Amino acid sequence: MNKVTAGFLVVAAMLLLTTGPVCAKGNVKIGLVDVEEVFTRFSETEKVNEYLQKAKADRQKKLDQAQEELAKLKQDLESQDDALSELKKEQMRGALEEKFLMLKQDFERFEMELKNLQKKKLKELEMKIKEAIKAVGLENGFDVVMEKDAVYLGGEDITALVIDYMNR
Repeated sequence: MNKVTAGFLVVAAMLLLTTGPVCAKGNVKIGLVDVEEVFTRFSETEKVNEYLQKAKADRQKKLDQAQEELAKLKQDLESQDDALSELKKEQMRGALEEKFLMLKQDFERFEMELKNLQKKKLKELEMKIKEAIKAVGLENGFDVVMEKDAVYLGGEDITALVIDYMNR
């Protein structure tokens, strides 16, 4: 027996072992859900997007203010260049460089905070969607609920039921 045939038999045996208890039950009721559509049409998704956009805008406003201060400092240095002593020029350049580094750090920190906030909010939405899928599946007597894209034949699409459940 070649390796391909042996591999196929192993996979087939594993499928039989894992699906045996479900299939032994008789008619298996399979629900299908388009999770991407649920996510898109869930009313809270838009609220989360608005919240994230506001958080981003607030952070951007702070960064813009700091950037304006930096530009003003640079302009002051350039406009007074001839009138300043070398020591004063070095002090102003040092202050300018320090503010630039602080701005860069603030930008990186804000970016990280925003990514973490986005992850947290998306995880919350994901949990709500999973809970709704489970609840709708149980309410409607489904034995198994699967992602719609993973099934080529059979099953009943419950996407609309899940969306309705979530938007109540």
